[in-house]
Amino acid sequence: MSSVVYWLHLPEHTDMFTQGYIGVSSQLDKRLKDHKLKTENTHLKNAIDLYGWDNLVKQVIIVADKAYCLMIEAKLRAEDDRKSTRLNSSHIPLSRMPSSA
Repeated sequence: MSSVVYWLHLPEHTDMFTQGYIGVSSQLDKRLKDHKLKTENTHLKNAIDLYGWDNLVKQVIIVADKAYCLMIEAKLRAEDDRKSTRLNSSHIPLSRMPSSA
């Protein structure tokens, strides 16, 4: 069964290594619906509440087997979380996200 690596981000985000949210799923539509309606990720929930679900770009990065997708996700999030605006990290305050002015 194939999976996808996806990137949720603001339109002005250009760096998937340091901005937005990276995820892996074998059921993308269901996963996106879960993010929209009941995400447990506090920073992603705050971004959805602040910017609006429809203002976030939902982008598929790669379609492959699950093991490969998990490896790509790990490489995309290998940097020190304290230097990023990513929403995967529980260490990053939402205020570090650029505004959508």
